[in-house]
Amino acid sequence: FTTAPDSFNYKIYFELLGLKNKSKDVMKKVFQMLDQSQDGFIEEDEVAHMMKGFSPEGRSLTEKEIKDVLADGDKNGDGKISLDEFMTMVSES
Repeated sequence: FTTAPDSFNYKIYFELLGLKNKSKDVMKKVFQMLDQSQDGFIEEDEVAHMMKGFSPEGRSLTEKEIKDVLADGDKNGDGKISLDEFMTMVSES
């Protein structure tokens, strides 16, 4: 998995984490790890640190990568990713 700037692909990332076929409970726990503010949404600043959520050595995402993840994950256009939207992202990866 490449860590070069602007190379992040959340579909490959979720696949490498083995999330696609996990239960809803497991995906909810992963979502809660990423939702650092615990407000029920993954927002732009939390997307930026998505890789660090699983590895302290992970890099922050670039602005382009953040925008790409939000554009793909935010199905209702409210600027953040809900649990349901996250589950859809993972299942589509």
